[in-house]
Amino acid sequence: MGLNVQITSILTAFLFLLARAAYGQELLTETKLDSISVFFETGSFTVKKPAVLLNRINALPKQGLGRVVLLSYTDSIGNLSSNQLLASKRLQSVHKILLDSNLKDFILDSLNQNEKRDNTNLADTKYRRVDILIYQIKTNYTLNKAINLNIQFLAGSDHVDPVSVPILKKLVYVMKLDDSLKIHLNGHVCCQADQAMSLKRAKRVKIFLVKNGIDAQRIDCFGYSNTVKLVEETTPQNQAINRRVEVVFLK
Repeated sequence: MGLNVQITSILTAFLFLLARAAYGQELLTETKLDSISVFFETGSFTVKKPAVLLNRINALPKQGLGRVVLLSYTDSIGNLSSNQLLASKRLQSVHKILLDSNLKDFILDSLNQNEKRDNTNLADTKYRRVDILIYQIKTNYTLNKAINLNIQFLAGSDHVDPVSVPILKKLVYVMKLDDSLKIHLNGHVCCQADQAMSLKRAKRVKIFLVKNGIDAQRIDCFGYSNTVKLVEETTPQNQAINRRVEVVFLK
């Protein structure tokens, strides 16, 4: 009996994921092109042999759309605030070189990792560095079509569940890669009428985009309450499918 219940639960979850996928669309895919670690002397933010770094970056095949992630680390010498500043200056030094490279038009994400450790057995010298992660981006969306972003909201609110932040970041990237794009954000709720909440959820997505550099004039928000169902709300899984924010890309 217990095994049958477990199998049923797994099957239900699998069908739920298939249903969500059927109504959603991956906005973009990323492929790592290269990763480079730039090491620094103790307390320094000066890049050694910047010409060598620039040549390596420019030797990458031209791939069109892309993203660069900079991760800056420090050793554990000195106090936390001074190391935070040092890590920030190292980011700026590497960023300046990127602005002179073939990757100058790539989207840039910078993270100050400061004294963060992923392996306590490594020597301090291994943490006096900036990692450069280089990705090719391929967009995948259809104009004038409502696409379910599959964003999860905290129950009964317009607050985005943290697990959905990567989805929002992908939407930011798509908007940054083509500044001629405009979007409609369509909010929906399930189960009972609540036009105000459906609009608030669409606006919550807009707030995230604007905070991440997207012009508010490119975004219009609409709330449809529970009037546009994708599936009949006979199960909690189907209710979750209808509880959504969609994006429509426009030119």
